[in-house]
Amino acid sequence: MRARKCQRVFGFDGGELKAELVATVQRRFVIASLLTVLSGGLHAMERVVSLAPSVTETVLALGLEEALIARTRYCPGHKGAGKEILEDMVQPSVERLLGLRPDLILASDPTPEPVVRRLRDARLRVERLPTRDLASVMANLRRTGELLGAKAGGEKLADEVQRRIEAVERVTAPLPPGRLPRVVLFYGTHPEFCAGAGSFTGEILACAGGRNVAADSATAWPSLGRERLLQWDPEVILISLTESAEELAEARTTVRGWEGETGWNRLSAVRSGRIVFVTGSLLMIPGPRVGEAVEAVARALHPELFAALQPRELHFLEP
Repeated sequence: MRARKCQRVFGFDGGELKAELVATVQRRFVIASLLTVLSGGLHAMERVVSLAPSVTETVLALGLEEALIARTRYCPGHKGAGKEILEDMVQPSVERLLGLRPDLILASDPTPEPVVRRLRDARLRVERLPTRDLASVMANLRRTGELLGAKAGGEKLADEVQRRIEAVERVTAPLPPGRLPRVVLFYGTHPEFCAGAGSFTGEILACAGGRNVAADSATAWPSLGRERLLQWDPEVILISLTESAEELAEARTTVRGWEGETGWNRLSAVRSGRIVFVTGSLLMIPGPRVGEAVEAVARALHPELFAALQPRELHFLEP
């Protein structure tokens, strides 16, 4: 009876009407989903976990700290109220991550790929953002913005970092080889390795107008031996430190001791006092501060060319 009535009123039977209604609902759902994505609806990632300092710095730079429900103890701002602190970014607890119910977990180099696969097997959504060079840093800034529904913000952030790097390169690129000092980058004052070829920090040294003494190394982070260091004989030593004032004070004391220590006192950088401390983990984190890092190193290597730059993380060894 209803089918005949539908046929009289609409020109088709009830089955056709039902099919048309279903098709209409499906079309509207697809359109609504597309509009949600185009309008930045990916910001529905409201529960984000960061497994790397570079990721956390990027999220903070994008102004999306509220979306961050957990980060590692190595990350900036880890004492923020309401944030879970993860002790291990290499082998994070699957059970704890499941308990956090994240929409997205962002990882980087500290978390190896097999661990990421294990987290995915537990039905957690994980995006890994590895760093190889400065270009990959910029790509990760854009990708993070895209994943968090802030694509325009990620693009703007990457463009600003690139602009700062290119501004330095315009000054250092024309310099003849004789004006490029031999430089080595240590991590702490008891270094076991330094920045070599293929590392993002090795590229920073080149952009800033330095000749990385470890540029011919077979690995990105070559180990250091006294004989190798003497052979390289750097003219400038950069020492990467955290933000700790106590660490900086201890580093100054240690470096002063090099002047009377056999081996160290043969290095050109030690004899001339061209030792510069770069604090704030500026040369440790491949994130949105790499533009600032390039500026700081350029100022350390060529103070006469970058006198206007006064990076707050740069500390020259006093005479």
